[in-house]
Amino acid sequence: MSASIDRASQYETPSSQEPSPQKPASFNSTIRRIVSGNNEKLNGSTVTETAIPFEETGFWGMSQACLWKTTETPSNDTNIPSNTDGAARTGGRMVGYVCSRGTNFFIQDFAPEAVVPMHCSHTVDYFLMISGTMISVTEQGDEFIAKAGDVVVRQGNMHGWRNPGPEWARWVAVILDANPAIREGKSLNEGMKETALEG
Repeated sequence: MSASIDRASQYETPSSQEPSPQKPASFNSTIRRIVSGNNEKLNGSTVTETAIPFEETGFWGMSQACLWKTTETPSNDTNIPSNTDGAARTGGRMVGYVCSRGTNFFIQDFAPEAVVPMHCSHTVDYFLMISGTMISVTEQGDEFIAKAGDVVVRQGNMHGWRNPGPEWARWVAVILDANPAIREGKSLNEGMKETALEG
């Protein structure tokens, strides 16, 4: 077995695993979201505060708080009613993570040994590591480590993530819809599976 295939196998979803461990007390169960916008007056403004809960994602040891989504570029969220909740919008692709022509802003927590399976999306992704450590691998087996304080820009390549432990990890992410990556005249497929090239 090659080193690249061996590394990639570490980013496969376990077939069976114990229940996720409990989060440490330092990981709050809700995020205080403050939205500052405009009202109907020329120089008026509004401020709303909401406690956004973390919810299970369906992947072992991984939960998230969805903070805001936009569904068009440029966004018209500068002109929406103050009671609009952008987090209530749905993403159209990649199990809701990708908003076509828009953005997705969220926070995710990862238990030690949690895995994000190998996948590819037609997006540019921004990650800010808040705490812990995450390791990413590409399809070629190239790995890098992201630690607290690091920023990652992902440009639509096939990749996976895992938390090597022993601590929980947390990051803030913004996912921006983008054109597919083109390699040798072919575009990478979008999906949570091994890369296939479109003709």
